[in-house]
Amino acid sequence: MKTHEEHAKAIESKRRLLTYLRCGAKRVSLESYVCLTQILTRAGWVYDTHLWSKAGTRLPTLEAAIAELEQQIAYERDRLLQQTVASYASASEKR
Repeated sequence: MKTHEEHAKAIESKRRLLTYLRCGAKRVSLESYVCLTQILTRAGWVYDTHLWSKAGTRLPTLEAAIAELEQQIAYERDRLLQQTVASYASASEKR
């Protein structure tokens, strides 16, 4: 199980990648492209005819990656906040 710090670092890493993609990353290395496709595949996106699709949405790779990273970051931030609040609550109950 990841610590709060490890979760925060993972979120920050995704946030930096998202910022880079939003800045108009015109050229992505093959290694980065493979990383993006792995993120999309693990999240349930399906590649077909030059577009990625999920839940009725069809987007090119970079746009799909941006949408997915935005969703993952929001979810993971909420989850980290809930875990942090829960850990503080349990710590104060022990006192």
